Amino acid sequence: MAYVYRHIRLDKNEPFYIGIGSDSNFQRAYDKTSRNKHWNHISAKGYDVEILINDLSWDNACEKEKEFISLYGRKDLGLGTLCNMTDGGEGATNRIFTKQHRERISKSKMGHKVSEETLNKLRTSRIGVKHTEEFKKNMSLRNSGKNNPNFGKTTPEYIKEMKRRIILDTNTGIYYDSLLQASNLLKIPSGNLSKMLNGKRNNRTGLKYV
Repeated sequence: MAYVYRHIRLDKNEPFYIGIGSDSNFQRAYDKTSRNKHWNHISAKGYDVEILINDLSWDNACEKEKEFISLYGRKDLGLGTLCNMTDGGEGATNRIFTKQHRERISKSKMGHKVSEETLNKLRTSRIGVKHTEEFKKNMSLRNSGKNNPNFGKTTPEYIKEMKRRIILDTNTGIYYDSLLQASNLLKIPSGNLSKMLNGKRNNRTGLKYV
């Protein structure tokens, strides 16, 4: 069974964190590990732990966590006193990532190699997918004439620019999930990189589509 808990800062006698756990002895409520820097800063001044609701299913605990976070409000959104970085429940709904956190995520992806099996799945994932007539009609209307942001471009150019294709760095063996990811990590303007990969500009990067 799961439970919902809150942490109360002693200097102001107000809640500053809402969380959930599923262990039998409320260990997560008292655990100081895997907390964000704002929690660490506040908790250093002293805090109490209070179990708000016990003996819940995990799904109910997630819902109650979201309710309490909404009630007290997140400080990073200017809505209240909590140092929670998400709206609660499973996942990271409405989470705000810092620039440093985004950079750490990007670096963690560098060096990741995609197997040939995965590449084949990516290449063929949309083969055989059928759309309803209503979907086709809506797409046709949206992309007709000047409503289409790619109006005036030839079909081959449009397809090349819109496809999400895997890029391989032949010098390092590193795969990139998209042109945008390669552009961001390698600090190469996406327009220039696109032209290099499509043979419209001299390519000395070692990058190529696979």
